[in-house]
Amino acid sequence: MAIDYNLFYFSSAPRTGSTWGIKAFHAVGLGAGFKAHVHKVHTKREFEICLSFVRHPCDWLASYYAALHGGMTGVQEVDVLNFPAIDFDEFIRNYLKNCPGAVGRAFKAYNASCHIKIEDTPWAVVTFLESMGVPKKMRNNCLGLNPQNISKHLPRWSPHLYAQVQESEKELVDEYNY
Repeated sequence: MAIDYNLFYFSSAPRTGSTWGIKAFHAVGLGAGFKAHVHKVHTKREFEICLSFVRHPCDWLASYYAALHGGMTGVQEVDVLNFPAIDFDEFIRNYLKNCPGAVGRAFKAYNASCHIKIEDTPWAVVTFLESMGVPKKMRNNCLGLNPQNISKHLPRWSPHLYAQVQESEKELVDEYNY
């Protein structure tokens, strides 16, 4: 079950800025969200607005590897990436061999009617909140929030593997203009 903010539902894959989103929505007076629910895949119902964040697939894979690799998230579409690897390059080669396109499939699994690229925060969130009727003086409360749960030591990309991931996630890259 996604987080219900009365105006919209919010659920998002891990490592997409969802903790920041919860803090931003609380800062504008929409109530506290329970982080335990944010990664649950939303079952879309007619006429509901469900917001989800997305992230560049290469940035997401690097963040996933640095922060979550070797751990289960409880989200089937994300946990498909939990396979053994001795280093980041091997992890990416395993991804390319076993589940290319998995990042886009994981993001789509959330059945969101509205996506925000985490790279476009906070302004895209402010615009979304405006469309939901949140008063400007409240919307602006999220502008000063700092990023949350930043991976301090992201692995370095081999240019060749980076290009292969871009190609394997072509649908996601094209849809969100990455």
